Amino acid sequence: MVFKTLTDDDDGVELSPIDELPHQIRVGGVVASIKEFSIVFWLYCCTGMFMFGCMVPFWFIGSKFFQAHKGYDVAAADALMILPEGIIVLVAPPLGFYLDRMNVSVQAQFMMMMAGLLAIAASYLLLILSSLPPLAPMLVLGAAYSVANVCYWAVIPKIAGQHLMALAGGLVGATINVLPAIVPLALVHVDRAAWDPPVTPGSVKLGVLAGLGTLGAICAA
Repeated sequence: MVFKTLTDDDDGVELSPIDELPHQIRVGGVVASIKEFSIVFWLYCCTGMFMFGCMVPFWFIGSKFFQAHKGYDVAAADALMILPEGIIVLVAPPLGFYLDRMNVSVQAQFMMMMAGLLAIAASYLLLILSSLPPLAPMLVLGAAYSVANVCYWAVIPKIAGQHLMALAGGLVGATINVLPAIVPLALVHVDRAAWDPPVTPGSVKLGVLAGLGTLGAICAA
């Protein structure tokens, strides 16, 4: 970046060239930069939006689900909720090392994201529909989220372009938080509706999250 150093009369303030441009040109530059992103990048953003949209709300409703539907006490339910994040701690570093060492392609990592998101959706359905102990679906959930999460962050330098990394980071940071901000508020209305057994508010909520995970898989495909 080339800076222009002003004279002592100007207090020696340093300005970058962009500071000297008219506001309209600067705005136009931002729009032009956004237009440089490919359709792959925008599908990537949608994948992240649905991935975090199906995971983050579960942190708010999961413990209550285990208490209401599986008969767990608070301590046992909260212990189950630790599993997905705990598995990431164990799985993410070696998986990241593998992706680098084997130079796994972007396309392959998108396929891994798709598989991970489908497994996340399947784990929610297992919690709703199966008689399996919750530990099994939660292990699947943790492993699937680890794979999808690591692959998601690993590909961004390859699809955004080095000259647009900061802007890409801002757009990704915004999109991944859209559904985590909206979905928990929307799910509040599920509790207020009347449901006939065997349908319950908890099963409806997990069904919604499974649907979001499936949409994320479609974006990654």
